[in-house]
Amino acid sequence: MAQYKAFCQNPDCEIEYLASRKDTKYCCKNCRNANYRIRQREAKEIESKQREWAERLQTELARLQAENERQQMILSEHAKIKLEGLPVLKSIREEREHLRLQIIVWERVLSLSVLETYNKYFNERVREAIRYWKGSPEERNALIQYFKGAPFDQILELQKETHLYPGERRYNMVEMFREAKQRELEEFTSLILELDMEKQKRSRVLLNSPKIVEAAKSAINSNNEKIGQLKSKLANPPEIQKPTLKPQKAKPLLRFDQKKKKGGKVNVRDLRGMEFNTFTLDGELGRFLGNIERNMMAVALTGNPGAGKSQFTFFMARVLLDAGLSVMYFSLEEGIGQTTIEKLDRAMIEEGGAMDFEAQGKLHDV
Repeated sequence: MAQYKAFCQNPDCEIEYLASRKDTKYCCKNCRNANYRIRQREAKEIESKQREWAERLQTELARLQAENERQQMILSEHAKIKLEGLPVLKSIREEREHLRLQIIVWERVLSLSVLETYNKYFNERVREAIRYWKGSPEERNALIQYFKGAPFDQILELQKETHLYPGERRYNMVEMFREAKQRELEEFTSLILELDMEKQKRSRVLLNSPKIVEAAKSAINSNNEKIGQLKSKLANPPEIQKPTLKPQKAKPLLRFDQKKKKGGKVNVRDLRGMEFNTFTLDGELGRFLGNIERNMMAVALTGNPGAGKSQFTFFMARVLLDAGLSVMYFSLEEGIGQTTIEKLDRAMIEEGGAMDFEAQGKLHDV
């Protein structure tokens, strides 16, 4: 039967061995199982990398979608600004003009003398209030409704004191009036400044709004393109060559029929076709034999009668048994008249010590 030189495909072994087929992959079953475990580990690593890759894409996809939502909010806000911007600016301008005119009026009032201010704003009002207050209950109620919360008693008291101390009371009333109007004037001026700032801010927003809207639309389009690419990648992940989870076992050309009954006859053709795993023994015997089959090994010796063939095989079996291996002995001799067990006992005794082979292994005579 032809044999072929091959290299074990287990990366931890890679030794050269003789195989019965050209497509044999492993030197022994252990290497095949070891390589199977290696490929299982590689498969788990590939799955882990693919999972991490998918998680990174999912994170980036979520980020882009959140960015799109933010840009959409910007577009909505600027659409509202565009819709309300001009009316708001118009309202600001109208309110500012009203305050400006009111300031002009109060500035003119504050420029009047004390007597002019009293005659214009107090004299007629005081007389009117007194007349209504001294009138019928209906007129008094009408006065209360017209001047809600007005200090009528104070007005009456001021009028009485004015007759007694006209100059001093008039001056005090006008000063209080002028101070109140001065405070209003300052408030109006402050409001005008706030309106000017608001107008400037809204005008700037309206001016920059087209650029901001264009940038937001461009960002959304770019993000949509990236989102489409990410979804395409997630739907079609890159193909990574995964190792076969279970390697194909190489079959030799001739195999030993495992169904033969124990003790049945086995010919040389069956022995040569058996599938074995190789290993090397330690010591001189290992250097002499070289690579031998693991689990089952057939040794055939030729020589003249009495040359020591049986004794050599007995001692080799003893070495194998001492190494913790199992040995099966097939005796193909004919016409000697002695069984294998008898030869074994005689060989051990002649060497000076019997050995219990039955306790360490099994010997079968065929």
